[in-house]
Parts: sequence; C-alpha cells; structure tokens
Amino acid sequence: MEHKIMVRFLDGEKIRQLPVKENHKQYVLNYLASKFEKGKALNPNDIITYQEEGIVSMELLHNESGSITLFAFGKGQQLSPHSAPLDAFIQAIDGQFVLTLDDEDHLIKAGEIFMIPAGHVHSLRADNKFKMIITMVSVKRNIDFKK
Repeated sequence: MEHKIMVRFLDGEKIRQLPVKENHKQYVLNYLASKFEKGKALNPNDIITYQEEGIVSMELLHNESGSITLFAFGKGQQLSPHSAPLDAFIQAIDGQFVLTLDDEDHLIKAGEIFMIPAGHVHSLRADNKFKMIITMVSVKRNIDFKK
C-alpha cells in the first residue's frame, strides 16, 4: 500500500506530496523530522500549511517515549471519537476548534493548551481552519520519593 505525505519544506518551497510505501512511512517521517535544524528557533505556523478540505499532519518526533505532531485542519474537517493510550498535551497555535472530551465540548483558541487524559474518548471539529501541536509522552509514574 502506498501513502502520500504532505510536506512543506523549510526552504520555502510549496507543499509536495511524497509517495511512500507503508513499510517505509515511519522511516521517511523520522528522516524529515531530523532535518529540522537543532539549536534554532522555528515558528510551527511556518512549518505546516493548510490544505483546503483536508487535514495535514507532520510528525516531528516519534520514538519509544512518545511523539510530537503538528496538525493543520481545513474548515469543516473533524476527527471522529477515539482514545489514546497516552496523555495528549494540545497546543492551539492558529485559529480555534471544538474538542469534545467525554461528551463535553471545549472551545480551544490559539495560544491555549489542553490536556486530554489517556484512555478518555475525545474528538475534534474544525468549524474554521486551525493548527495545533500534540505532544504525547510516556512517563514512568512509579517514583520513589524516599531516595
């Protein structure tokens, strides 16, 4: 099976669709993420671009400890109800969206953050276009405070 990954290159080129075979998808995503210059400030709004009537995602980091992913949702797009095994830290970076958590709606605006607890059912709705960063981290919670 072949996928297309939407990428906006930092040299200012337009978004390109890169065809990728399923078994190479994670390798390509990790390679693209590794191309971000370390030790340099970047504006996430400049890294990912909207695609009308679509959802664009760009995984910046993915390893055994978790992931960091940028998303750009076109107006009218949504994610159906689902849950995740890790807490998800959401940072709205452009626009606003409705996040439904455990059947309760929350309007999240640019500059705001929201924590989705692991295992809780949630969904997203883009009444207008928006961008966000999702950080999911696996944390060992058995801390010995006696040391």
